[in-house]
Amino acid sequence: MLRALLTLSLALGAAYVAAEIYQSRDAEGRVTYSDRPSDQGAEPVQLPTTNTTPAVAPRERPADKGEDGAAPNYRVSIVSPAADAVIPNGLVPLQVQISVEPPLREGDSLQLLVDGSEFATAEGTSFSIPQLSRGAHTLRAQALYRGRYPRGSSAEHGIFVYWPGNR
Repeated sequence: MLRALLTLSLALGAAYVAAEIYQSRDAEGRVTYSDRPSDQGAEPVQLPTTNTTPAVAPRERPADKGEDGAAPNYRVSIVSPAADAVIPNGLVPLQVQISVEPPLREGDSLQLLVDGSEFATAEGTSFSIPQLSRGAHTLRAQALYRGRYPRGSSAEHGIFVYWPGNR
């Protein structure tokens, strides 16, 4: 019974929306539009069909979650170089070692930021910076869930880099 009543009310509502529109002109030539024909020779107006777009179903988030059903939260730290380290030769590749707990899951990755900009993203815990300009720099690492969503970040490490001959 309820379903039949709902169907009837929707059908009547659709009929009301599809009501005709009339156009008429008064004695001074002004155009008037109305849903009722007037005495002044109103003519029905043919309106174009309404432009509609079907609804799009939202995509589901990745299902790779922890045992409790949540995306993992990682504890990330930079093991090497130490905070406030002095790098004696910025022309030699600098190895950056990162610790992450719990271990990265398949599809998750680490991202190394140098001076606030993305340097590299990888699924391993070791990065090699081929060359650093002399002066002060900052290093920070973050774990990315599915390679996109930050799920843990290290503290920012400051380092100072020398080049040979300018100590």
